[in-house]
Amino acid sequence: MTAPRPQGQPENVLSGALLALLAVPVGVVVLALISSIGFIASIVGYLVAFSAVWLYRRGSGGVISRAGAWVVTGIVALTLVIGIWISLVLGAAGGLGELGLLSNPRFWTLFNEALPNLIGGNILFIALILVFGALGSFRILGRAFATARQTLKPANLTGQPTSLPAAPQIYHDDIDAPPTGSADDKTTPPTAGS
Repeated sequence: MTAPRPQGQPENVLSGALLALLAVPVGVVVLALISSIGFIASIVGYLVAFSAVWLYRRGSGGVISRAGAWVVTGIVALTLVIGIWISLVLGAAGGLGELGLLSNPRFWTLFNEALPNLIGGNILFIALILVFGALGSFRILGRAFATARQTLKPANLTGQPTSLPAAPQIYHDDIDAPPTGSADDKTTPPTAGS
């Protein structure tokens, strides 16, 4: 029997979430660069999920609960949505070579008016980014949720210190167990006269 891994301190969800948000700009830039050359790749979802989980654990105190796994999932979704929007902006501007247009206020007026048509015209592109992003992040997020089921302590949503009772002592086999006098113990059984 394997016991759940003990945790040294409760999870700090707020701190983990704030640190994991650093994965958003990295993912957006990579998605925009890859999509600007006409590719759609699942590496973006993998990269965002991996970095968000890694950053979340650094900020949360080394643990990830179910709440933390949902935070990371939300960060991956947010990154994909922002990356799609940035990709549409770059496409409307004419590519990476035309970034100077973004400083023109007229561009933004025209872009906002054309946004529904851009979304409609790129629905397959948007769907593929979402599908490939989900495929790329599926394994990492699955591990985050699986790890969350093994945690002993509840998530600390406020970041305030909490005190919880100590975990019970779990014996893995007879070497760690107190003597019982059974045949498989290494100790001699108690005698009736003692």
